[in-house]
This record gives sequence, structure tokens and C-alpha cells, in this order.
Amino acid sequence: MTWSMAEDILPMIAFTVAMVAVLMVPVRPGGTFDANAKGFFTASILCYFISSWASILGHFGLFPTFLDPAVTSIELLWVPFMAFGVYALYSRQQLADAASSQHAVKRAGEMLESVMETAPAGIVVLDDAGSITFANGEARRLLDIVGDDPSALMSSDWSVRISPDHDRAEPSRRDFRALVVAEPQHDTPVLVSWPNGWHRHLSVNTAPFENGAGGVGGAVAAFVEREPASPTHAR
Repeated sequence: MTWSMAEDILPMIAFTVAMVAVLMVPVRPGGTFDANAKGFFTASILCYFISSWASILGHFGLFPTFLDPAVTSIELLWVPFMAFGVYALYSRQQLADAASSQHAVKRAGEMLESVMETAPAGIVVLDDAGSITFANGEARRLLDIVGDDPSALMSSDWSVRISPDHDRAEPSRRDFRALVVAEPQHDTPVLVSWPNGWHRHLSVNTAPFENGAGGVGGAVAAFVEREPASPTHAR
């Protein structure tokens, strides 16, 4: 065996081992190494495998010389096949990372919702107009929220006063806009009342959050009861 022939045989053996290794890698649904990547890597190895066989057969005069341009063209396909294989791996990894991040965010959201629902304080999320967009179970009890709409209180005539001195507070409102301010609030007295005379004295802590423009987009408020509700409540 001449050295020139050995130069063709040794790469062919290496390419054969590489192809077998690639073909043996299992393709798992949802895994990084998908069928596309496997196909491109196999095709890239096959390009040089064919080229090596053509060179070996050429040493024995068994390969027609007019096919040399075709073999050269096949060798050139190695670059795009390998590039597409790497791109397929990268894309699959990106998708896997995105799916993992989405799952983590979903789990965190579910855990946060569970924590808020089981909290002993009433927790609400307010938009920039002071309307309730979310209320946990205790907040629904304290504010007598009914139905699926978190802003649907027992009566359309409910009112709220927010002031250390309710008798001299600003006129009653039907929203919690006064709680949506730039600075957090602590132990702020809140009086919620209904036309039938039923009312609740609450204490609230708030934490504002920003909107996309850097202003106050709303607030998270936690209510606790300061004193028992009036006994005249009737739906």
C-alpha cells in the first residue's frame, strides 16, 4: 500500500467512525439533537466519505476521471451541510432554553398566585385609575367582591374614604385611586361603606409599580381589618 493510498484510507476510516457515531445518537422528542441536525451532520460526513472512496478507487483505476468535477462539488457541500447542522443545534438549544424559561415563569406565577390566595391579608392589584384588577380570597371577603369581575363590589354605590381622619376626608370615591401614588404607604386607614350602612375599617400597605413610561402604573395593596365590620350588613 502506497502512502498516497493510506492518506485516503485513514480519513475514510475516520469518517466511517464519525458517521456511525452520529447515526447512533438517539433523537429524543424535545431534545437538543433533533432529526434536522442529525441529517445535516450525516450528510456533511457523507460528502467526504464519498470523496475518500473516489480517491481509493482512483488508485486502482476503477473510478472514471470524468466524474472528478462531481466529486469536487460533493466535497464543497460539506461546508453548508456542517453549517446547517450547527445552526440546527443552536436553534434547537435556543428553543429548549426558551421553553425552559417559559416553564419556570409559569411555575413562578402559579406559586405566586398560590401564595397570594392563601395569604391571611387581603391582596389586590390596582391599575393607575385605582380600579381593582386582581383580588385574592381574603380581599374578596373584606371588600365583599362578588362574581368573576374583581371590581364588582356588592353595590354600585359603595364608597371609600382614605384619610387618617375619615370625618374630614375628601369626598368618598368609588375607587382606590388615592392609594396609587409614587411612594409606598404603610398602615393607611381606609373606610369602605355601602348605602345600607354596612362598612369596614381597614388598614392598608401599598407598593407602587411603574408603567412603561416610567410613571406609576398601579399598585399592589394589602388590606387587614382594623376593627370588626358593622353588624348591619345585608345583601
